[in-house]
Amino acid sequence: MVEDGNLTVQWGRVGYQAQTKVHTLGNHQRAVSKFNNLVAEKKGLMLPRNSARD
Repeated sequence: MVEDGNLTVQWGRVGYQAQTKVHTLGNHQRAVSKFNNLVAEKKGLMLPRNSARD
């Protein structure tokens, strides 16, 4: 979930309590970029690198 420059990621197994990590990135665009990079990484895709850093 992206909100106010923060990206909150949850993962885990069904039936167990999810783990949560909050990436504080400073602005909405960086948070969306981080989200897209994490999705691409999970799917094994490579996206063009941009200036947004985590």
